[in-house]
Amino acid sequence: MSQDGQRNYRVGIGGIAIESSTFSPLPATIDDFTILRGREIVESCPYFQDGTFEGRRNVHWLGTLMARAIPGGPVATGSCEAMKAELLDRLEASLPLDGFL
Repeated sequence: MSQDGQRNYRVGIGGIAIESSTFSPLPATIDDFTILRGREIVESCPYFQDGTFEGRRNVHWLGTLMARAIPGGPVATGSCEAMKAELLDRLEASLPLDGFL
């Protein structure tokens, strides 16, 4: 419980995002992604700059892995698998969670 008697929530944050086109002859690799991990994700998000989310102080945000790239070709299989594996490992290490964003 938080100091005001509200239930505390644990919410994970993460994802992999790219706009990819099969018409591109060049595959996107892990080097094309900007990757944030853990606390870097929370600190980079303007919604959390004052330590709250929409005024709620009873949410504990847990960054996993956030990978973003500019539009490009399909993601190379090895790169996709590596990012996915790390995201899932970090997600599992954060359990238990009440939600995931």
